[in-house]
Amino acid sequence: MKKFISKLTMISLPFIIVPIIFIVRFGYPPPKLSSSLSFNAKILFIKENHLQSEIDVLAIGSSMSLNNLHTETLKNKFDNKFLNISSWGQNIEEDFRLIKIFDSHYKPRIIIINSGYMDFKNNSKSIDYNLVENYLFENGNLVYRNINLKYLIKESKDYFLKKKDTLNYTSLTFDDCGGINLQKSNFNIDPKRWEGIDIKNLQLNINQYNYLDSISQYCMKKNIKLVFIQNPFRKNYYLNLDDQALNLLGTHINKIKSILNKRNQLFINPKFTFWEDSLFIDYSHFSKEGSKYYTEYCLNKIN
Repeated sequence: MKKFISKLTMISLPFIIVPIIFIVRFGYPPPKLSSSLSFNAKILFIKENHLQSEIDVLAIGSSMSLNNLHTETLKNKFDNKFLNISSWGQNIEEDFRLIKIFDSHYKPRIIIINSGYMDFKNNSKSIDYNLVENYLFENGNLVYRNINLKYLIKESKDYFLKKKDTLNYTSLTFDDCGGINLQKSNFNIDPKRWEGIDIKNLQLNINQYNYLDSISQYCMKKNIKLVFIQNPFRKNYYLNLDDQALNLLGTHINKIKSILNKRNQLFINPKFTFWEDSLFIDYSHFSKEGSKYYTEYCLNKIN
């Protein structure tokens, strides 16, 4: 029996030691609330820093909102009562479901969605919305049921590296309001990302427009001012779009207009040829300096 116990201990030892090494070296990873490290890290950030905050203005969306809305400009405009709850690749359905969760806690008077064309795809981060709400506002210990050894090892290291990284698109260096404005100096600009995607290859889904309509209805019912902004592309990417791509983009914008115009909600559609390449770090993400210029432009459109 002693021999069996000894053997079992030797076999089990790596499963005990390895996680401890990773936790000591890299710290504990964000809770497993979805398949997205960016989303999980954002919810952890909010729980640790903003649950007791008074928030008037919420920014929500994909990296278009996360990186392209300039935090200091919005803080100054809204007396520090601003929170950015965006994460990588967040689509309109995810925005809608999260708006309902966060509105129940913060009761914002303004919601800003800075959206890119690609946000209307049906990609999913497998968010457990009930778990998110429980973790934030009720029983935070529920998240531990989803942690396994593989997640612990991989995510602890990834999170450790990304939350200190300021030179890559995958940076998770949140500022005090949850935004990430990317410095252009020494930034590792990816040539493929700079050239941009072929929007003709993106399959947008009608359901995402339906969810935008749901957001519009919800905000009207709750007396929340909805500000929806169409994020521009860098000038020379836009000028090289062919007729088919321009038609797709035009159809997309008209669908958004028709939804928001029904309830007289604000749609900001900046002129695409206005945004010089020097303001960007790829075809659709602004640098920090570009985001400041862009955010000031958008705020001038908000009464």
